[in-house]
Amino acid sequence: MNKNDQLKEQKIKQKEVKAAKVREKAKNHLLSKTWFLDWMPALTNILGLFSGLFGILMIFLPYASKDSVSFILISDPSKILLIASVLPIITMIISMLLPRYNCFAQLVFGVISLLSAAAFLAIPILKGIISIFSIIAAFLYALAASFSLTASIRAALTDPKNEQGYVVSFKNFVKSYKNFGLGVYYWWHRHYKIAEFIRYFMVGNFITIIQFIILPLLQFIFKQTNLINTDFHFIGPIGSAQKVAKVLSDGTKIYDPYYVFNFTGGQVGEYVQRSMNGVSGLYLGHGGLAYFLAMFITLVIAQVLTFIMQRNIAFKSDGDISKAVFWFVIATIVITLGQNVLYALYQPWIYGLLGDTWGGVFASFLQALIAFWVFYPIFKVIFPRSQKERKD
Repeated sequence: MNKNDQLKEQKIKQKEVKAAKVREKAKNHLLSKTWFLDWMPALTNILGLFSGLFGILMIFLPYASKDSVSFILISDPSKILLIASVLPIITMIISMLLPRYNCFAQLVFGVISLLSAAAFLAIPILKGIISIFSIIAAFLYALAASFSLTASIRAALTDPKNEQGYVVSFKNFVKSYKNFGLGVYYWWHRHYKIAEFIRYFMVGNFITIIQFIILPLLQFIFKQTNLINTDFHFIGPIGSAQKVAKVLSDGTKIYDPYYVFNFTGGQVGEYVQRSMNGVSGLYLGHGGLAYFLAMFITLVIAQVLTFIMQRNIAFKSDGDISKAVFWFVIATIVITLGQNVLYALYQPWIYGLLGDTWGGVFASFLQALIAFWVFYPIFKVIFPRSQKERKD
């Protein structure tokens, strides 16, 4: 055995010894005993900040009503949502500035977060522009409110001056997050499979955020070109070639046959004159080749990041990378095509049952849910981990 192999073997043994010590300590650092002091203060703080930032980001994302009217910041509902996003963050910061009585200030933060959750549901519903993003924002505010109200009420009853640190303040900020980090560290070593699933979930959400940033940017760039007027259809039509999306007041039919990749030229939502599948008339525009390229490039970037991060971070695989790449590409193609074919089957039924607004939200959620649960067992197979590494 050469010197490099000896050093490598020595590092592995040191790692095994360290992991064994951590697992032993983790047995005595149970979540049931450390939740309120180590976990909840930091989680409440994180949720309060993250929900506020997500709410602000959501306001600037593109939304449209049934009449394709943009939901922009200068409209009154957007101002209300902006206040609903910023106010919880302000109250949370104020609560952190009151080290002795910030449990009472955080109680106010919890109530305001609850009101923000209601606003992010009620206003989009009233405007007819409810989307998966507004539902996520409402859920985050509701979650932040539940954590904040639970923590602040318990602190007010047991430790009103916050001497033990049940609520995060600037005075105990570092200590709170150190305790939280230690709690997560021990819990991680006790529950490897759950930790792996959480890593998979978090990586997936990170990639989704990257897609939200890249896709609108590429759409904006490509739609400045003539590509937006170039039709692109692939695999289809599935179902009727004369599928009607809408009937105008004068009786004119707007056609929109379903393709797995359906990008009729023209601005999204506008009516364009076309002759397709032997049927001439007005068709619904879907952004043409410009929007397909934006979607395709975003998908490629997302899948490359997914492969790297899921393999190295979520599953910590040390298997053959060439085999992993091959099966990952096959799985991605099959699942993407299958997902869109399924969408063609259940989309008309869901839209007919729930309407365009809630039907669109539920259909988008269902697509994401299918991809999430189908990819997880596939990744466990194509991203294997050696038995020695698994023990660590």
